[in-house]
Amino acid sequence: MLEKQTADIERLKESVQQNRPIVWVKVHNLPDFVYFNHSQHVLSDVPCQRCHGAIEAMDRVTEVSRLTMGWCLDCHREHAGVATSDLKRTVASLSEPPKPVPGLDCGKCHY
Repeated sequence: MLEKQTADIERLKESVQQNRPIVWVKVHNLPDFVYFNHSQHVLSDVPCQRCHGAIEAMDRVTEVSRLTMGWCLDCHREHAGVATSDLKRTVASLSEPPKPVPGLDCGKCHY
């Protein structure tokens, strides 16, 4: 794979070499009363592209999905049945720890 050299990549390399913190620009800014942790989605093999679009093809990351509460709940409702059957198969086989199930409880994001 060819590395695409850009001014942004050079600035990142310079920051790392100088042990200087990188100042990130937030693309998705959730309200203060919402806590989001990517780990449950990563453990459940949810592809980044489902929420963030084709980030691997973006020159600069942009907001593709609004990530509102309704948007997230719709996705959880859509994928809950699949995850539940996956969970039953995993528990039955005991070959690996169960993956998180997309929930609709408020405590998933508000705590």
